Amino acid sequence: QQIIIDPESHTLRFDNTSSGTEIEDEQLQFNAEYAFTIDNISLHSAYKRENSFFNYSGGLEYSPDFSEMQGYKFKRSSNGYSAAIKFMNNQISYPIDLENIQFSFFYEQIMDHLPSSLFADRIEENSNSEWHESSYMFSSTMIGGNNDLFFKSHFNYSVNFRIPTIYQQVTSLMYPVNNNWGSKLQTEYKVNYELGTSIFSNFAGALNISQSEISCVIFNSSYKNKFRMIQLGGTPLTLLDNYKDANIFGVETYISTEFKKAGSLYFSYIKYIIPDKAAFPFKPESKLTSKLVFDFKGLNIDLIYYKESRRAGWIINYISDNNGMALQELILEKYGNIDVHIKKTIELWRLKCFLSASGRNLINNSLALQGIAIRDRRFYLTIGVEFD
Repeated sequence: QQIIIDPESHTLRFDNTSSGTEIEDEQLQFNAEYAFTIDNISLHSAYKRENSFFNYSGGLEYSPDFSEMQGYKFKRSSNGYSAAIKFMNNQISYPIDLENIQFSFFYEQIMDHLPSSLFADRIEENSNSEWHESSYMFSSTMIGGNNDLFFKSHFNYSVNFRIPTIYQQVTSLMYPVNNNWGSKLQTEYKVNYELGTSIFSNFAGALNISQSEISCVIFNSSYKNKFRMIQLGGTPLTLLDNYKDANIFGVETYISTEFKKAGSLYFSYIKYIIPDKAAFPFKPESKLTSKLVFDFKGLNIDLIYYKESRRAGWIINYISDNNGMALQELILEKYGNIDVHIKKTIELWRLKCFLSASGRNLINNSLALQGIAIRDRRFYLTIGVEFD
């Protein structure tokens, strides 16, 4: 079965039949916040109320004179409550001391109404969905050192969730990626541990260097009902499914040096350990980035070089008559390229004028997969004026 995307009407064409959708989204939101501080304790609370309406029209067009189009209206109502408390140390003693401790909590209640007629042949249960989820985070920061050598360390522990949007629920029921026909998307849960340290050095007596920084962050994230985005080959459309439980471990390092005479140098290296790569499509296992910055009399030039490791992912290359799908594995080989950004700023009276030019992927290792441009050379030119 041949699948073609119509770029003007955004419809999928199966042989001589078109399957199209029209989407309208409306949203009404109310927020209220209250915060106060007593001595070294800071408190913050907030409430969020949101009503959103999602209008979906979909159907089949067999010919210009004969079509089957139906309209459906979805509604989502949500209430969110959050609270945070932060204990600050106002009398820090060196060489090492606790700077702050923070705890935050968030609770969200969501009610979705999905028209049952749209999914009459897919689900037997009530088309209304109700979600009750909560997340929380604990963090602490330690600092120490002296005027020449200073460090800051942090530890974060968090439990978060992601509730699928109405659009994601609709597309997953109409096009189930994992072939679980009639199953609804479940909430994704994430438990994250993070430990990091940054060391700052001041070079007051040095001729060219003013400051340098070295940082390292180690994290581990565990997922339940991991969301996974899968792209439909030859189109910009993506579909979502709950893959399964997954885990990722990573180390992120960063080095920067600031020069006294208009410039700075940055290096970063990221390494991920991914036991199940199917849960993280097209995520590289490592990435190296270097950046050289010149800043002199309103002229800013950024030279960026980056290199990524080999990546693997999956796309949907076939949809059967009963909406069954076949996945195809794709491999992106290791890749490196150069970006350049140039910006000139001129101040005249109360006017601030700037001219910006950028070039991306200048080595031009272009790549297109299933008709989708993954990498290509691009140039941007921006002119702006600000009045103060």
